[in-house]
Amino acid sequence: MDTTNAIDGALDGQDLSVNHMNTKISSRNQKVSPLLHLPAELRNKIYEYVLSDYKIQVEYVDTSVKGCVAKNFLSLTTTCRQVLQETQLLPTSLNVIEGYSQDLLIFLAGDVLDNTRLEAITKISIIFKFPGFYDPPEYHGAVKSQLRDLLQKLGGMPNISRVTIGCQMTAEEFEKRAGMRSGLLAHAQSVLGEQSGGKQIDVAVVCAL
Repeated sequence: MDTTNAIDGALDGQDLSVNHMNTKISSRNQKVSPLLHLPAELRNKIYEYVLSDYKIQVEYVDTSVKGCVAKNFLSLTTTCRQVLQETQLLPTSLNVIEGYSQDLLIFLAGDVLDNTRLEAITKISIIFKFPGFYDPPEYHGAVKSQLRDLLQKLGGMPNISRVTIGCQMTAEEFEKRAGMRSGLLAHAQSVLGEQSGGKQIDVAVVCAL
């Protein structure tokens, strides 16, 4: 007997069994779920109300370290297959995605979310920490390079409509550094404009503290 074929056949049978069970669950949900009985327009309003107006903080965590657990913060979207299908783009399209440049670059690389969800992103908030007087020159260069790389990435994304750069400094210091603010704003507008092909992207530089 061909052991490999036997194992493959058993696995295929298991997949069919799981698919059959999922189909039965979906059918049952459509029959008994009050939410799924509502008109699609009303469901969409409910989804938008529940899943919008959040700031999703992106932070890179090494999950290989013992004790780190990846948590699902949007249990509604995994209620059933139909709800997942109807809501899968809403968390990224309706909310602000916020993080440091290096964390956002990892997030946008495609290892966390698929391209469809990434391309649905409309608003990004970049937390930007200006290099200090005592920081080494290579750190200054790395910070500028990361910001430029991130802006280039954002400019090429199809649905980005707003980019906010939040400067990590006191309000008093932020007010004093008008030249820095205007230079950062001009740089962001230039890079985004080049990459977006002239598409209008609102850019703001704000105090993050």
